[in-house]
Amino acid sequence: MTRILLRSIISYIINETIVPQPTVLLENKPPESKLWLWLVLGVVMVTIGVSGYYFWSQKKVSEIKEETLTDLSVANEVDDPNMITVWSWNTAAKALTTLIPKFNEIYPNIKVKVIEIPFNEANARFKTAVSTGVGFPDVMDVEGPLMSGYIDSKSLLDITDLATKYKNSFVPYKWTEVTNGDNVYGLPWDTAPVGMFYRRDIFKAAGVDPESIKTWDDFIAAGKKITKAPNQYLTLMSRKSDLSDFFQTLLCQSGGSEYDEKGNISFNSKQGIETVNLMKKIIDSGVAADVGWWTPEFYAGIKNGQIATLTTGVWMGGQIEATAPDQSGKWGVMPIPAISKTGLRSAVRGGSNLAITAKSKKTEMAWKFIEFALANKESQLSMYKQFSIFPALKEVYTDPAFNQPNKYFGNQNISKLFIDIQSKMPTSYYYGPYEIEVNQIISAQVVLAVSGQKTVAQALADAEIQANKILKK
Repeated sequence: MTRILLRSIISYIINETIVPQPTVLLENKPPESKLWLWLVLGVVMVTIGVSGYYFWSQKKVSEIKEETLTDLSVANEVDDPNMITVWSWNTAAKALTTLIPKFNEIYPNIKVKVIEIPFNEANARFKTAVSTGVGFPDVMDVEGPLMSGYIDSKSLLDITDLATKYKNSFVPYKWTEVTNGDNVYGLPWDTAPVGMFYRRDIFKAAGVDPESIKTWDDFIAAGKKITKAPNQYLTLMSRKSDLSDFFQTLLCQSGGSEYDEKGNISFNSKQGIETVNLMKKIIDSGVAADVGWWTPEFYAGIKNGQIATLTTGVWMGGQIEATAPDQSGKWGVMPIPAISKTGLRSAVRGGSNLAITAKSKKTEMAWKFIEFALANKESQLSMYKQFSIFPALKEVYTDPAFNQPNKYFGNQNISKLFIDIQSKMPTSYYYGPYEIEVNQIISAQVVLAVSGQKTVAQALADAEIQANKILKK
């Protein structure tokens, strides 16, 4: 109807203003009639433009949705009643993919598609998928620190009835990650005890015995022997971003926490101030390259030897080996330095869990895959042996594989070392809602503190105020 009306109006205007008319008719029209006609033409053109934009924008929305589905390779499978989709990243995605043939021996009628998403995009994509209802997975690989936020946003399915029987099968702190009170929202996958990965050959060339590093002061002293700026540094610590990684690790080590058990901000504390002061001390000593985690410079720094140590979770072992396979035998692992001579040499950083998304229509099949992957000793062992993914399933630790030398790491028994580190891990470190946003706030304020633009106390106080605004407290 709209199109017919538009055609009629346009036809009329053309006939009256463009096509020559008999003189007698023109003489019978008032002088202002042409002005009126041109005004009508203007209205029509605006109407056409708005209508055109509307139809174009609707087409673009459709294209974006289709592009999302195509990009994630689920366009053809999302409507398959026997297909579940799993989102994961990097080596974790590859590890889950290797389980599918064995899984299908037990469940031949369940098809599994693992979709690998870059780690730094996974959270944003999942939020978009859940909010739009387009292209969301059935199973999501959720980073440990983000579980609390996902649970609060009701993005994950409550699987209490299915999962509670496994409570005592997993490392206690990991079970806490997947629960809220008595309710369970996932199964723990890999743990994340923190160690210090170091280049054996670089330490040896500089005459530094790794056993001599007991405290962070020892670490800085060793760094002054090893660092040959700009080509070689003891470690990395960005002056612009990503400072939340070090902050979280050192805060955990000191006995502090970003949140308390009730989800309140708690990083503005004695331990928080101590942590930032230590970070500033390391930066000011000149032993840290100004490189951010997961940047191209980060990977290049591993490959070319610019970075001699990496302080992070056990999962980094597989990442190092994948990044620099030609450096086999050149890496080792030691406990992180203590803040004081009698201080703790353990912390937690990262790890992940598998959960069923709240919007999944295939929850029974999704649970069967999660259970097979994570509550099954053989599955966990397979992923550990092939990809160095350190399991949270406790029964796996008794397997001989966890008492073997690791060729890549100079035949060191790193599994035994990380089990020991994990047994000493602080139990008072808590994650909370808006984890990513709060860490961005912390990082921005810590940057100002380590650069001398704010006092440490002021930076953490300001970060607390900003974080509480997000939490609305």
